[in-house]
Amino acid sequence: MEKMIYNAILSYLVLSLPFIFGIGYVIDWTPEATFIQKTWGYTSEGLLAYFIPKAAVSIGVSGLLVTWQHRKSEKTT
Repeated sequence: MEKMIYNAILSYLVLSLPFIFGIGYVIDWTPEATFIQKTWGYTSEGLLAYFIPKAAVSIGVSGLLVTWQHRKSEKTT
């Protein structure tokens, strides 16, 4: 179960990377926005954009990886 949670978190972060780097949308910043504010804005928007589809894909990928790893370990023993 622990591996599944780690795999789900890792796959969710990988799916969020394009959104974190601002690919696909634009945030209009005021000229006074600091680097920290922009970093926080892109990171939070990237993690929250399309949450449900990314979570569903992450859980599915995680389940497949755990199943594959389990079957692989059974074959070697």
